[in-house]
Amino acid sequence: MSSPHTRHGCNNEPFDELPPPRQLGLFVIGAFSGIAVRGLVAVLGAERLTETQRMIAAGVIVLVIALLTMWMIFAWPAY
Repeated sequence: MSSPHTRHGCNNEPFDELPPPRQLGLFVIGAFSGIAVRGLVAVLGAERLTETQRMIAAGVIVLVIALLTMWMIFAWPAY
């Protein structure tokens, strides 16, 4: 029985009960995020780059990771 306070499509099920393609999708999005954080830390800590170069590199990393995540959410065949 569903509670009258739950929204349609929001069942808050644990990760283990998700279908395997969704588990894989969430894992890949998490991996993308980890790679992005590591890249941002490396770029922002680089001493050879000027401030402008660091901000451009950080923007590119954020843009690429956002595009990959959007691809995973909207266009990946498993969904």
